[in-house]
Amino acid sequence: MMSMNSAYVDEMYFEFLRDPESFTQEWRTFFQSYTPEKPQSAQAVVAQPSQPQKVETSSSTRLPALAADDTLVPLSSIGGKIAENMEASLRVPTATSARNAPVKALEENRRIANTVLAKKHRQKLSFTHILAWAIVKATEKCPNMKNSYGVHDGIPVRVERGGINLGLAVDTTRKDGSRILLVPSIKHAERLTFDEFARAYDDIIKRARTNKLTPEDLTGANITLTNPGGIGTVMSVPRLMDGQGTIVAAGAIEYPAEFQAMMPDVLSTLAISKVVTLTSTYDHRVIQGAESGEFLQFMHQLLLGEHRFMSRSSQHWEFHSSPCAGPLRRGQIHSSRRISRRSSIRKVASFR
Repeated sequence: MMSMNSAYVDEMYFEFLRDPESFTQEWRTFFQSYTPEKPQSAQAVVAQPSQPQKVETSSSTRLPALAADDTLVPLSSIGGKIAENMEASLRVPTATSARNAPVKALEENRRIANTVLAKKHRQKLSFTHILAWAIVKATEKCPNMKNSYGVHDGIPVRVERGGINLGLAVDTTRKDGSRILLVPSIKHAERLTFDEFARAYDDIIKRARTNKLTPEDLTGANITLTNPGGIGTVMSVPRLMDGQGTIVAAGAIEYPAEFQAMMPDVLSTLAISKVVTLTSTYDHRVIQGAESGEFLQFMHQLLLGEHRFMSRSSQHWEFHSSPCAGPLRRGQIHSSRRISRRSSIRKVASFR
């Protein structure tokens, strides 16, 4: 199931035809039996009508009203394929749940973790590492969120996935400077410890951005995380591709708009936390709204540090303070920065 990445793979295939030796053996083997879509022409077409008018719809022409100075520019092969995928996604009936979650406890726990990781010369954790892991744990709690719809011998069926293959939407830059979204996946994420998961996450993101993904990396995602919050988007309702159960979007981590003009000391005194908006867009043929709501509710609880999400014992990491095990109260917000200075060392979890 490579539909969400098919535009990228098609383009790679045409590059493979020009220079097979530039590809790894794994990709050469894959392309021996690969059949791409027919590439489109790249020539521009100038619109003919002298005044705005409706254009007849036929099997080969579907256009909005055109003005005299409008121009029709055929999409590139990869752009055309992306457009086809988006139209195909409209065949999946979806619904979306949304939930705001405070992130003060998450910020404190991440800060504590990164203090220790820095001493071990390990790569720091991003918020997305932890959000992605929360999705894995919430999917274990609500396993139907990874399932999808199908038809077998004319009978509608629910495809119950054997594991959690977490797709990660990665914005990448192509050789010509244009950008494309890839969705590689971490296979059977439920079998990993958080330490293993964080390493797998870093590895697959690095390979996505250096054009070193394998065909296996680009297949099999059954639940996906996209992070438009990285560019400031507060909330997003992304398209769900056929074959997946759910796509989760994480918005920007920021103070609520009504508090953003306040001084930091005032925010601290009022115990105002930054928040993140999470949306769960799911295949409504096999997943119901209550399940999606419970899924986001459990993610919310995990991000608050409940269910021992951040404090299960592990032999891998040692912290100078124990992570926050629940929502921070007003007094804790003032004292939390002093916690890490205590000399006692407690072993805590790698988020099992």
